[in-house]
Amino acid sequence: MSAAASAAAAVLSAALTESRRAGAQNVRRTGGPRISDYIERSSLVMSLVAFVMFFSYSGVLTFIAPYSRETGLTDYSTVFFLVLSIGTIICRLFLGRIYDRHGENPALIPFLALYVVAMIMLGTVSSGAELLVSAFLIGIMIAMLSSVAQAVIIRKAPCERYGVAVSTYNVFVDLSYAVGPVVNGFSIGILGYGDNYVLMAAVGLLGLLIYLGLHGIPVSMARRRGEGADA
Repeated sequence: MSAAASAAAAVLSAALTESRRAGAQNVRRTGGPRISDYIERSSLVMSLVAFVMFFSYSGVLTFIAPYSRETGLTDYSTVFFLVLSIGTIICRLFLGRIYDRHGENPALIPFLALYVVAMIMLGTVSSGAELLVSAFLIGIMIAMLSSVAQAVIIRKAPCERYGVAVSTYNVFVDLSYAVGPVVNGFSIGILGYGDNYVLMAAVGLLGLLIYLGLHGIPVSMARRRGEGADA
């Protein structure tokens, strides 16, 4: 009899403990909105990289038409975004496999570096061919960064936070397109179109360095340590 009573008491105690835990969790959930409800911490690095890179690109998106008139390349500017889109499509069709086979560093680092070259080429353009080559390289970077960044974000986020993680990335991208044209316009008023694009190449280089310092190099070192442990 006493054994049965002890067992019943243990079951009741466990039930009460679980009830208290559930109540505490409900209090935490209903304790008011927190920034973590809207921002996924694990996606901040890739979101920051995207913000910097698309901030740099937003000046191309907004001011390529007046810049082409200034440089006498209006005929080429009419197909600038067509060539950029071709670069984007080719990247999505073929280059995305680089990430699947080799990871994010080989998939991003070369193309972020090529973007910097493309922006310098755009800022110092002297022919229609240079303008279109820069458009093609910029298109590749846009597609590669968008695809790889979101893949990394999903990989790092807890499964119940996938939606918040992707939303965090999109908020940073939207902010880059909201703030970027304003800052580019102010800079163009001081430096002119060409020098501003060279400046945006430096901003792109900053984005590459942020990626390397906060994600690329740590990931590479972690993988080397893992390979060493396996050996």
